[in-house]
Amino acid sequence: MRSRETVVVAVLTAVRDTTVITGAGGGSPDPAATVTVGASVGIAVGGTGAGDLMRHADVAMYAAKLRGRNRAVTFTPRLEPVAPLTAASAA
Repeated sequence: MRSRETVVVAVLTAVRDTTVITGAGGGSPDPAATVTVGASVGIAVGGTGAGDLMRHADVAMYAAKLRGRNRAVTFTPRLEPVAPLTAASAA
């Protein structure tokens, strides 16, 4: 069985990519745009049900976003103050 950290590193590595899209950058003769893809991952384990698990993962994901791109954060109760930010961001 793989550890949580190993899985998260594998996911972040698989998602991280830079691609050149021809014809998307404007200008001539063959314009191109460079697109970089990354991810912020929220990890939650346990909880009293699926709703708690999803909310905890969401709070952890927003904490990861606040700490910088391409990061993973595991939920802990002290992350709860981040929760109002998730509601504001979704609006």
